[in-house]
Amino acid sequence: MLVRLSHHMSSISGLLSLLAFILLSAPASAETNGAQKRQEDFVRRIFAEAGFPPMPYEEVRGHEVRHIVLNDPYGMYMLPGIALERRADGVVLMTLQYRDWQETPVPVDAGLWTELVEIENELYAPPPAAPPRVRNPDTKPPPPPPICHGWSARFAAPRGRTASWSACGSGRGRPGFEYAERVARLAIDSRAGCRGETDDVLRAFMQCFSGLEFANPALAERFEAIEKDWNSLAYGPAQLMAARQALQSPGLRPGTQQWDLAREEVAKVSELQNRRLEIIQRLGQLLNDPATNSSLPDREKLRRVLESWTSFRQGQQDNYIRLLEDLLYPANL
Repeated sequence: MLVRLSHHMSSISGLLSLLAFILLSAPASAETNGAQKRQEDFVRRIFAEAGFPPMPYEEVRGHEVRHIVLNDPYGMYMLPGIALERRADGVVLMTLQYRDWQETPVPVDAGLWTELVEIENELYAPPPAAPPRVRNPDTKPPPPPPICHGWSARFAAPRGRTASWSACGSGRGRPGFEYAERVARLAIDSRAGCRGETDDVLRAFMQCFSGLEFANPALAERFEAIEKDWNSLAYGPAQLMAARQALQSPGLRPGTQQWDLAREEVAKVSELQNRRLEIIQRLGQLLNDPATNSSLPDREKLRRVLESWTSFRQGQQDNYIRLLEDLLYPANL
């Protein structure tokens, strides 16, 4: 009787252990799969907004393609996406893809395709399983990661493969960096007379392709002056960080010297926002000026720039409002 009871209790204990394992591991697995699915959906949305056709559409057409989107650290520039296609005869074509138009495909070195495929073995490898999270209410949560503004890239390949890369942290040691650099260099080499003014390949890519070419010379001249003023405000994010740092000063309270200094830094951010608004208004006037009315591609380029600059300023406006809240209510810091 005791033997049977002991065996029965052992079986119950085993079942309870199995049940506990399922309950503890399943949510973590579901959470990991859910996060991965959301990341994949986010990357696909990025490519759709950049003007790329859906990858399943490319596959149905029998095209072997790769889509790449490169983003500058602050999202200030309208950079083209890059599509690579290998045809059945082995020829590799590169197309610069904007949201509303694309440039004519050009042939590129076919050997690069093999090199990129080798990198993809690691680039698209499934992410390692996340370690189980132990929820302990008595444990203080880790501090948030530091704010980082760095280059980033999105990659897409057939069979539903997507990947993301960021230069922040140890990003320059990851396969995404090598992949992004090789594709950026390919784009730079395809444009005659464009080598950039730096040894940094991604920055050279920005220098080569952040500018726009217009069919209307009068429009191009006026846009160049407006764009020069916009680019002169590239130090704006650094000013934002200076204001945030000033707001972290110990003893920050209205009437103190620290508060006065912080107010000056926040006021500089406000001045930047006003200057950005003035430039955006000038661009809008150019877009609607009959004297520079041009072809549809020219208008689409201007409209896209206007949309990009407006979106950037709105994001900075949200940051500015938070700075004001921290300045007026320092106790909440």
